[in-house]
Amino acid sequence: MTQRSSASRLSLVVALAVLPLVAAKGGGCSTEIQPGDGSADSWELGPVPEQKGALKPMSCEWLNHSNCWTEFVDSVKACAPLAETGTFDKDRENCSFGSGAMLELEGPIGRPAKGSTRLPIVNHRVLASDGTPCLTAKSLAPFKTALASRTHTVVLESTGTLTYKVICDDGAAYGDGAEGSCSDVGLRWLGHHAPGNSLLCSGDEGTCTLELWGASATSSLPVATCKD
Repeated sequence: MTQRSSASRLSLVVALAVLPLVAAKGGGCSTEIQPGDGSADSWELGPVPEQKGALKPMSCEWLNHSNCWTEFVDSVKACAPLAETGTFDKDRENCSFGSGAMLELEGPIGRPAKGSTRLPIVNHRVLASDGTPCLTAKSLAPFKTALASRTHTVVLESTGTLTYKVICDDGAAYGDGAEGSCSDVGLRWLGHHAPGNSLLCSGDEGTCTLELWGASATSSLPVATCKD
């Protein structure tokens, strides 16, 4: 494994260990596992890739250029309601857009308290304006999520306190724990410039934004934004 700076290692500790497991008390940012109602059981993913061969490094070159993750993000970008703000129903379980697009959640997500934000951990999918799935995200196991677009399916998996990987359509797997990985991948992940995803809700704004991180070397992609 390549030697990381202490700041980079700390970033990965926060991002891959504390963030999924700890719910903050009071204000600030917290994570929350939402109760599911079973609706996601019928959501189709298609073939889910399994790792073939040894783990490959998440090198700076891989992060800086087109790769299976950025191709997946591009395929979502082509059908998601990027420029719209949708409206939640009264239960905050579904969000509809004027174009006919929709964000569906497996269970309702309550609005965070004023002055706080929340990162709900819940299966979700985005339906395009024609009613067909554009993005589907389902948990396969603790810390392992499959994400499917119309043309690509990838898997994000946390493999340890400091390590995670992306499994591509063809079974190739890239991880920050492999020798030759980019030395600042932890800082990139924390800045949303490495592969990842989130659903972030604000108590002050009454909004939730679904993002895919690492859309390019320097940006993330807000896929869908919803408000009360």
